[in-house]
Amino acid sequence: MKKALLSLAIISFLWGVAWAGTVTLEDTLNDDYSLTTADMENLPTVVDNSIADTLHRHSELVASDGSPDPALSADASGNIIIPLELWMKPTTGMIKWFDASNNGLAIRQDSNDLKIAKYVGNVYGADFVTIDYTDGSVGINDTTPSYQLEVNGTAHVTGVFTAGTKTFVIDHPLQPTEKILTHAVFEGPEHGLIYRGVATLVNGRATVDIDSISGMTPGTFNALAQSAVVQSLQNQDSFFRVKPGPIVGGTFTIECEDSVSDRVAWMVMAERKDPLVKHSDQNDKDGHLIVETDKETPTMDELKALDSVEVETEDVGLDKTSTSERVDSLKRKKGYYLNPEAYGTTRPTRTVDYKLKTLEATVQK
Repeated sequence: MKKALLSLAIISFLWGVAWAGTVTLEDTLNDDYSLTTADMENLPTVVDNSIADTLHRHSELVASDGSPDPALSADASGNIIIPLELWMKPTTGMIKWFDASNNGLAIRQDSNDLKIAKYVGNVYGADFVTIDYTDGSVGINDTTPSYQLEVNGTAHVTGVFTAGTKTFVIDHPLQPTEKILTHAVFEGPEHGLIYRGVATLVNGRATVDIDSISGMTPGTFNALAQSAVVQSLQNQDSFFRVKPGPIVGGTFTIECEDSVSDRVAWMVMAERKDPLVKHSDQNDKDGHLIVETDKETPTMDELKALDSVEVETEDVGLDKTSTSERVDSLKRKKGYYLNPEAYGTTRPTRTVDYKLKTLEATVQK
């Protein structure tokens, strides 16, 4: 038979709760050290929810001396606070977000690459996103990205999309397993539109409805296009001359100098005027592209990005070593390049000096 002293201060030790008290259980414990009904009746009654509130809302990890350890805590709003570094075990390390049915997302490490995937019913599914640790390349539905961003699927950009050059890259239609075919896009100082087709003359005359031929709702061309002009007409069947009439509401006429039934190829070029193109800060209020802009002179604060920095590390091998870190924040500023490699130079860098982090530990005897 054993008497026991139950100290509710153990709750403070385990959870960092600011409460302490001692209750003596006069009744004996069972042989398996479980509490009897009589024991439970001797426990004091909690008259408010202060302890439960503290347990659930202000939980913290605890140091060896029983004091709260700020390495991990939860505030009253349910926010988890991790002010230190978070380490993930290679291959098996995983962070998961899931609902009551164990459905959600998971982040894991695989051969030093970071993977994000669907997590369904406690099963890690196919990878959605891969971040290559060697150069930061990102693959979406592609586990081995060959570019800084590679998307295996469709993508949509609501705002402005810019690129140094734009191409399509496909399997060659004649030798799809042997060759790759690349074409570049046309460039110009406007948000251009091109419509083209072939009209058949009837008694030397034809009417072209751009909306109908292009599969658009009636009135679309008129709402979308400005500065429209018939750029080209070419008689496909004879040498009779043809000429266009003005474009009115998305239609125009083609007239021939003879009453023939020839086929005439036509092309219309215009410029966008829709609300989105007018809204973009790359264009003026009428939707015309602002072709040239001056680079701004960098401020003193912006130039501080080039100053060397000291970084604390726990890696003894990095202590008192230095490395160069690329600075991209100045690429649109005067004196710097968007694409310095094209001009035979390199991007600006800053020096990073590593210093061994000082670790303070208290040993509880």
